Amino acid sequence: MKKLLLYITVLILCFCNIYSQVAENPLVPLKKQHDFMRFGIFGSFNLNQHPAEFKTLPQVASCCKDFGDGSGTGLMVGLLFEYPLKDDLFIGVRAGYLTRDGKFSKDTNDIVNVFGRDTIGTIRHTLETMLSDIAIEPTINYRFFDRFIVHAGFQFIPFNLKKDFHHWEEIIKPDYGTFENNSRIRLDRKGEISDFSSIKLSLLIGLSYELALNNKKSWILAPEIFYTYGLLPEVKDTTWKVNMLRFGLALKFSPVPDRAIEGKIIEKKPPVLLADVNATGVTHEGTEVPVVQVKVEEFLSTRMHPLLTYVFFDENSSVIPDRYKRITKEKALNSKVEDFHDFNALETYYNLLNIVGKRMLMFPDAKIVLDGCNSNEGKEKNNIELSKKRAEAVKTYLVNTWGIAPERISLNPRNLPNEPSNPQKEDGVVENRRVEILSNTMEIIAPVITVDTLRVTNPPSVRFKTDYKGEAPLSSWSLLAKQKGKTLKTFEGDNSMPKETDWMFAQDEKSIPKTQDPLEYQLIVHDNAGQVYESPVKKLPVEVLTLQKKRRELFADKLIDRFSLILFTFDETKLTYFNTKVLDIIQSYIKPESNVKVMGYTDRMGEADYNLTLSQQRAQGVANTLHSDKKTVTGIGANDFLYDNNSPEGRFYCRRVDVTVETPIEFK
Repeated sequence: MKKLLLYITVLILCFCNIYSQVAENPLVPLKKQHDFMRFGIFGSFNLNQHPAEFKTLPQVASCCKDFGDGSGTGLMVGLLFEYPLKDDLFIGVRAGYLTRDGKFSKDTNDIVNVFGRDTIGTIRHTLETMLSDIAIEPTINYRFFDRFIVHAGFQFIPFNLKKDFHHWEEIIKPDYGTFENNSRIRLDRKGEISDFSSIKLSLLIGLSYELALNNKKSWILAPEIFYTYGLLPEVKDTTWKVNMLRFGLALKFSPVPDRAIEGKIIEKKPPVLLADVNATGVTHEGTEVPVVQVKVEEFLSTRMHPLLTYVFFDENSSVIPDRYKRITKEKALNSKVEDFHDFNALETYYNLLNIVGKRMLMFPDAKIVLDGCNSNEGKEKNNIELSKKRAEAVKTYLVNTWGIAPERISLNPRNLPNEPSNPQKEDGVVENRRVEILSNTMEIIAPVITVDTLRVTNPPSVRFKTDYKGEAPLSSWSLLAKQKGKTLKTFEGDNSMPKETDWMFAQDEKSIPKTQDPLEYQLIVHDNAGQVYESPVKKLPVEVLTLQKKRRELFADKLIDRFSLILFTFDETKLTYFNTKVLDIIQSYIKPESNVKVMGYTDRMGEADYNLTLSQQRAQGVANTLHSDKKTVTGIGANDFLYDNNSPEGRFYCRRVDVTVETPIEFK
């Protein structure tokens, strides 16, 4: 190893000294050309090592007891190609003509004939091998310190061009005398090596140093040193291998674009990357308004979230999807009904199985029926067994986790649901892959009612308008909204970024600012060139009017009670028996001084004009059952999706009517 390091040091110092004498320009870093492929030629002088331990070659007579290690010289010349991967890492391949000659020699004592008398003499056994091949060398290469490159890979020899040998034995001492053949040389033989291995494989490591030959640095001279360590034997059933220490030069050409102007090199500039974001307010009617301040006001509130009692399944699957929240048996034993209340409507829905399980424990006489359904299309056509497995999956969870007695749960497998969604639409097909939970006790499937503090913002939404300018394609983006360093909301995506992103506080009440500290927002983008750009942090002032402050300063206040009725089936406006019971509850909250707002919604299925009319009819049907002199009715249609319509539950939760009851109160 010390000799190897000495060879490397001497070689590099010699080439650096030669280069310093002939180069017209000072050395300049080569890192700017890493992203260009290279072609070239190379040549080397080889010191061959032949570690071996064998008596003789196959079919070659020899009196030598065993040959030891041999040595020799050779050369290698050929072509090279290099291709960048990233940064300072690139792959390379070389192919060329290689010679690996070697010579084995061993002296032994033996009988020689001196004037007719047997005398002990010194016999030299010599074996010369002449090997030439076509070699291929794939490598992984890493650049450090600008010009130094470390190479690692394999030397693969698939084609042997020459495999000759010359063997003889010669009397060295005494200076006179002969063998039994009256000659001082015996067993002199030449020929091709028998049982020669057809394929050779060696490990390869190396070090090179690159020197630019012109201002463009398109021509590069690289002194280099390589070492190969043989893995496979040269002759079958022997330990003879060939290792090589190679000293050489490589001349490389890189097709670098001409960037020289008036004798000066213009450095390659990174792609342009800029991004910005601005915020504006959005009213309930969708009108944009300047955001002077985000005002947050707290109200006493009763909220009713409808409980969609359908569990949707993936195509031809009876496995409950991961989006449905499930807990351990131990956690179920210690749970409280309030644990599943502090969520928005869709988050509440994903706890459906836990809510049903907890309520069945609270109402031990209640029973449920699980209608297992399928889409009755494609792989699910008439697949009643699949419907049964879906219902069994829900039953298994309720029995094993919540400890519900199996006899309290009945299964009713069928094809399409009793009131199916439109099977002519893909959305409808997806919605029909479900299990419906029915019960003889309304408390099991009743809405989730929460009495809590409602926090309302003005404006109700903030719209972020983003701008991206980049020469390289966008890789990913994230939009962060923070308060006092804590992230309140994150929007993110890949490849493409929307021009506008709405932050609707009512859909994510947990993200509403809680203090009067400024609301900070920032856009972060990544491009395919590996660059990152963070826009300047911008701020929105925040004002929070708490219940305590309103009581302390005797502000006029109001109760805001929000109720949602869903389970309007596809393309229906009629109120179910279940919804009429919910309306009775809503009526109990309406006082003579209450203002009642009734708003109807639809999902994305159907034409826009038709959906607007449908939502108006749904809202009007609800309003007709409520007794109030201060009520307004609005049909929103599909103009404002409350939830993501890409999921079946999101579409169902959009087929709804919301009722808001605002009742003025005064603090005394």
